[in-house]
Amino acid sequence: MKDKSFIALLLRLVWNAYFYFVWKERNCRIFQSVSHDLSSIVLDVKGVAQLRLYGRFAKFRMDSISFLLCYRWGILVWVDEC
Repeated sequence: MKDKSFIALLLRLVWNAYFYFVWKERNCRIFQSVSHDLSSIVLDVKGVAQLRLYGRFAKFRMDSISFLLCYRWGILVWVDEC
């Protein structure tokens, strides 16, 4: 994805965070015999995406599709009313 839109950035962040946390979970299960439930992994992915996006909203035009996607995924969106 070489698109520079907000949705492309969000999908790249979520995709990379997903692979990181799945890899981390795999290592925990193999080497530490510890497992986490799916909901905690999803929360970790959402948290990483939200933190990485925090300072980038000013660079993107937040259209209704982007806002709705963030809302449905439970990622907080800061929108200036100015």
